[in-house]
Amino acid sequence: MFISKLTDEKLVTKIEFMNKKYLNLVVVLGLSASVAGCALQDGYFKTKEKAEPLKPVPQGEVYEEEIPISSLSNYVSNYLAGVVSEIRQDLPSAALFYNHAQQYDQFNEELAQRSFSNNLAVGNMEAAKQQADALEAFGNDILMVQIFQANYAASQKQYQQALDIVNGLIEQSPKVLPFHLMKAYLSLELGTEFKDAIQALRDLPESPYMDGYRYYHIGRLFEGYDKLSLAQSAYEDAYTLDSTSIFNVMALGRIYELTFQPEKAEEVYKEFLRHNPESLLLQSTLERFKADKRPQRRELNTLNDLAEVSFGFGTIMVSQDLGVAARQLINMSTMLDKKYPYAQFYLGVLDEQEEDLKSAIQAYSKVTPEHSTYLAAQVRRAETLFSLGYQQEAMKTLEELNTRFAGGLTQIDRVLAEMYYDAKVFEKAVAIYDKLLNDELSQRREAVYLFARGASLERMGQYDAATSDLRRSIELEPNNPVALNYLGYMWIDQDKNVTEAFAYINRALLLRPHDGAIVDSLGWAYFKRGDYAKAVILLEKAAEMRPDDAVIVSHLGDVYEKLGRLDEAAAQWRRAIDMHNANKTDDLDISSIKQKLSRSSSIAE
Repeated sequence: MFISKLTDEKLVTKIEFMNKKYLNLVVVLGLSASVAGCALQDGYFKTKEKAEPLKPVPQGEVYEEEIPISSLSNYVSNYLAGVVSEIRQDLPSAALFYNHAQQYDQFNEELAQRSFSNNLAVGNMEAAKQQADALEAFGNDILMVQIFQANYAASQKQYQQALDIVNGLIEQSPKVLPFHLMKAYLSLELGTEFKDAIQALRDLPESPYMDGYRYYHIGRLFEGYDKLSLAQSAYEDAYTLDSTSIFNVMALGRIYELTFQPEKAEEVYKEFLRHNPESLLLQSTLERFKADKRPQRRELNTLNDLAEVSFGFGTIMVSQDLGVAARQLINMSTMLDKKYPYAQFYLGVLDEQEEDLKSAIQAYSKVTPEHSTYLAAQVRRAETLFSLGYQQEAMKTLEELNTRFAGGLTQIDRVLAEMYYDAKVFEKAVAIYDKLLNDELSQRREAVYLFARGASLERMGQYDAATSDLRRSIELEPNNPVALNYLGYMWIDQDKNVTEAFAYINRALLLRPHDGAIVDSLGWAYFKRGDYAKAVILLEKAAEMRPDDAVIVSHLGDVYEKLGRLDEAAAQWRRAIDMHNANKTDDLDISSIKQKLSRSSSIAE
């Protein structure tokens, strides 16, 4: 069978979130977890409701006040609903339920911790502040609470208080680089000599994983103080250690432009795009560069600098599979600087990778046109809409976006062509691939576009043109199992070039032995040859590997019919029809299958 995947895997990195551990809940008075289910369905709980402000427990005092029996059911149901919501990774609901539970038990430290964590993770900063104050009153020294309190104090321009908290953090965790960066920016705001702040960062122990991040911030400081040659040196060190970072690329390119070295800037930008051809994050920079407009030097701004540290800290948490902590830190970056450009975009990526697609759309929609992430956010939003079934809206979004650029943007064209293909608008897909193939391309990129155009032409019934493109794609990428299988299956289905088709499919299977689609292709090739004994083995295996694939199931029915297993054949055909009716994205010939079922029934009678 055909493999529908046309192009490279998406470049947005798959983010796997941590598996959270939850405290066991001692159920009070025999109440079961079903109470939580009731609370989740209860119309009383509205997402816009707010809990009453907490009254922190003064240190040293102990409260043993019991929850009134009349309130106990509400307390437990809200608490359990919060736990269930956390398990489901529905953090907004978890925060809401814990806030409600706290109305009945304001002196429960574990509950305050849960409430703080979830409120911060969803960006309810004032609620998080209440919980943080309450936890401090408990004498709780959770690291994230202290980080939040430092950033909150800074957001209120209480810089000395923020610095005092950061110094405590460094005393607890002296090897955590973001704490030292926070100290540097806060100290400068409070009057520390520039050279002393820089030296303190330079004196930190070397770390192969964090030195690029450290040099980047040293470069920011030099640039902020208009010491461009020193900034260039620091940014070059950061770029050498990590040339994949968009921050390092933009910073080094900017400093080259500011120091009248446009050729070097252009090379840095081109190198990034060579490795990240799908990226739109550089688009506004490239437009300015092509218009020969010099960038502005980055000015010192304490809140923006701290926002950058918090965001960077959040991305470190992502790399450590600490998804909730990442959200908390990224939300702090927007608390510090509401216009910080990367936060909403990255929160959308996190939502998308966690398959919370509606939240992802909301996050991408909050990115405004003046942000450098706007184009990337619009494309991601369109792709997410498309995956949810809003195909016309998604395609219209990209079509309108593309009209803003003369000739359109290649990155948008690629996504739009894939959408046209998936929506079966093959003529438009071919038109875009025609345009893309006129550009200067790498061998791999040319092979990808030729394959995509060939697949589109095949769907339009233009088999000779499709064969030409698919052959050329295989010449450029001879070990691409998708292209090998596609052309081999097309020939087998048309009873053409059978020997060559067998060779292509067998080679594809050697390259990807556990792919059910390719196993099906080989089984179908034996079926078309009349070797039903071999065909049934392969088609049964393919059906095991891809049990929800209607085309494979229908093929299995066909081979059962040839072997005289008519009842089994009819069962497989009915399954295929049911699958098609549930998800009409396959290429099943329903009328043909119904004819087979009718014929099978007549024979049985």
